[in-house]
Amino acid sequence: MIRKKFMYSLALSTIMILGAGNCALAESIDQLPNIQDNSLVLGKSLFKLDSANNSVYNLNTFVESSKTVDNKNGVYYKYNGKWYTGKDIESFTNLKNGTPLDTISNDILKVNGEDSSIYKNHNFSFDWYQDGDYSHDKDADNESIEQFVVNFNQNINGSKGTLKIIVPDNTKKDPYGTDKLGEIIINLDGSNKPTALANVHGGKPVSGFVVKNKGNVNSLYIELTEDWTRILNTEETGINYYDARVNGLKLTAENLEDANGNKLTNADGSTELTAKRSINLAKDTQKPKVIYQKPIYTYIGENGFQTAGNTRLVFNEPVQIFTQEMADSLEKSGGTLPEIESGYNPLTPSQQQLKDNKYGLPIFSAKYYKVDDKGNNILDKDGNPVTIEGKYSLMGDILKTGAKGEDNGDKIAFRLNQIPFKYDFDPQNEGIIRFRDFGSFLINPVTTLTEGKWKLVAKNITDDAGNTMDDYVSDPIEIKPYFTIEKLTKEGIKVHFTDPFAKNTVFGNKVIVLVYKGDDFVGMAYLNDLKEGQTEAEGTFTKPLTTLEGTYNINNIIYTVPKDNSSLNTQDTTSNNNLNTNTTNNTDNKDNSSADNLSKANNEDTLKNTKDLSNDTKLNQN
Repeated sequence: MIRKKFMYSLALSTIMILGAGNCALAESIDQLPNIQDNSLVLGKSLFKLDSANNSVYNLNTFVESSKTVDNKNGVYYKYNGKWYTGKDIESFTNLKNGTPLDTISNDILKVNGEDSSIYKNHNFSFDWYQDGDYSHDKDADNESIEQFVVNFNQNINGSKGTLKIIVPDNTKKDPYGTDKLGEIIINLDGSNKPTALANVHGGKPVSGFVVKNKGNVNSLYIELTEDWTRILNTEETGINYYDARVNGLKLTAENLEDANGNKLTNADGSTELTAKRSINLAKDTQKPKVIYQKPIYTYIGENGFQTAGNTRLVFNEPVQIFTQEMADSLEKSGGTLPEIESGYNPLTPSQQQLKDNKYGLPIFSAKYYKVDDKGNNILDKDGNPVTIEGKYSLMGDILKTGAKGEDNGDKIAFRLNQIPFKYDFDPQNEGIIRFRDFGSFLINPVTTLTEGKWKLVAKNITDDAGNTMDDYVSDPIEIKPYFTIEKLTKEGIKVHFTDPFAKNTVFGNKVIVLVYKGDDFVGMAYLNDLKEGQTEAEGTFTKPLTTLEGTYNINNIIYTVPKDNSSLNTQDTTSNNNLNTNTTNNTDNKDNSSADNLSKANNEDTLKNTKDLSNDTKLNQN
């Protein structure tokens, strides 16, 4: 008779529970002569193994323990009518050298005489840690006190069940029971109603925002919707998140379901499960910092009207950014912080930050400064630094090692192994997905940077504990025109590449040229079949230009047709500040218009790659 096997693991603690509930063994192993061969006894629990399978049973821990206990609670294996224990078990290759050390593999057919299928969901376990602190160290560096990673040992239905963070009161008799400070309740279906900790006077209501993939998941991220000083009302109660009084945050789960809709339970059938480890929050006084910068587009005109100077910043820990646009939105709505910004990003000022800042958090700012070869600011005619404002954009993921991006998204994608910083993540980690507030921010200049060297200065970035980063000054960013315009006619265009052509992830071996006159899209050409190292190229407009006079904006490169049309190059890549505002201050509009016209041209590949970055970088979006 062939029996169906069930893939699962039974932890040592579970085994002891089973043994206590339905004991099938007598007081002494010598009184068990009728147990069949190929049976395993752990303590007082009997497991009938699959005699047709010699798989590893992962018994290292049990084998070791059997050497130091008596025959009433040891580890025993019956073979050819004889019982073996201790060192003798090690002679059976199918009973040693398994991993992990405290589990049994998939070949158990019966447990204390019962069909093992009734226990198939009892192998479930999960763990959690502060985002950036998988090691559970005590230094509070490079980690969040408000964001947590939850890992499951199997896929669960990501929309079923409830998680609870238990905040204990270790000064009381029943710290996790009736005397606990309270619970933070997070429903996986998103139906969260913030509630205050029951035994904290004046504490603010709190819940958790969940970041996860759709459908079945084996990990998710929780971000608290309030700052700990407000959750605990630290100013009045004197309770700090790092006090011994609240050490040992526990995470429990109720009514979880596996991928097939089965309830996940303990061995006794209860549905309340507890994470393997508790968390002790340490006092966080470390300022966040930029650990990596990467300019995305350093050529003017490299990808249609994308602004040259887009810069990606990566941080050592989760951070909070509160922009002027967010402040304006609050002002207009009459709202206040904390709030969940744009439906995904909890902004959680501390009690002190709410006193120090009008809106609760300092307003983020970014500015590009033009510099000379020595790094000194270049001044305009009035003696002021030449600057261009930077705009915050939350886009782009940090992918797992070796992951592949697509087209334009790959242009800005990082992999964990490309970042010169060792994050303390779990082995299941799939990278840093967007909307975790974790170091994958893009700063866009409001207009394209002009030819020359620039530095980016970013200010007022805080972490979840309220520490504000020192002003960040980037390494120099050198900007060049992608090409110069050698010739422009109604029928086509000829260009000379500033640097020899190299195939890129956006268009491969072709370049798209978009032509505007003021706000009007007037022409488009493809420079096709380009070769590595090629220095010049020509393309024909899909439709001839109707006129040829005045100034044109061609991939953010300004070109003026000479009156006698004899000069071949009168373009300007050095000063957008003096150009007609219609051709310099509406870059975003040109991105959209160019996409529309590309669609009309019925070229889907080109369309996909010339849309605004915010549409093209949705990697692993949840």
